[in-house]
Amino acid sequence: LLLLIRCNFRHQLLMNARRVPCLDAFFDRVNMLLWPRFKSVWDQHIRSVKEFRVSRAAGAALDVRRPHFIIKRYASLALAMLELNQEPHRDEILTTSLSMLRAEIERLLLRLASHIKDASLQVIFLVNNTEHVSSVLQSSTAAIDSEDASRWAMLVNEKYLCTSKKNCVAALEL
Repeated sequence: LLLLIRCNFRHQLLMNARRVPCLDAFFDRVNMLLWPRFKSVWDQHIRSVKEFRVSRAAGAALDVRRPHFIIKRYASLALAMLELNQEPHRDEILTTSLSMLRAEIERLLLRLASHIKDASLQVIFLVNNTEHVSSVLQSSTAAIDSEDASRWAMLVNEKYLCTSKKNCVAALEL
């Protein structure tokens, strides 16, 4: 949907450059149809992450060495959204929506980690997942300066990597 919104905007700019103002109303109507639908779909994404239930069995079966599949999908989605949200198309609606999704993903990570019994394995799980998101976002020039990329890098470096000296040492030993 965001890609359609961007194409619509480009066509509107092209028609304005060619001095064809009779299509402005059409492009505005298309835009007014697409944005609410995009917001609705995005809210469903956020709600699905919020309502995701981690069972004890699933928590016990978590592989701490690899990023969780939801985190991989989130990283790809966030990168795509940040790529499409570059200048001159930077939308505050999308930036706000991305930060809301990021907050829910952070909460999901903590819920997933809470089902791992060993504290050092929890730290490893959190570091691996946040590092994955951070590295995916850092791979794009559009995402490097984003609030999302800096937040995930901060989580890796400050919050999860060394929650305490004991956890850092335990994480390094494994």
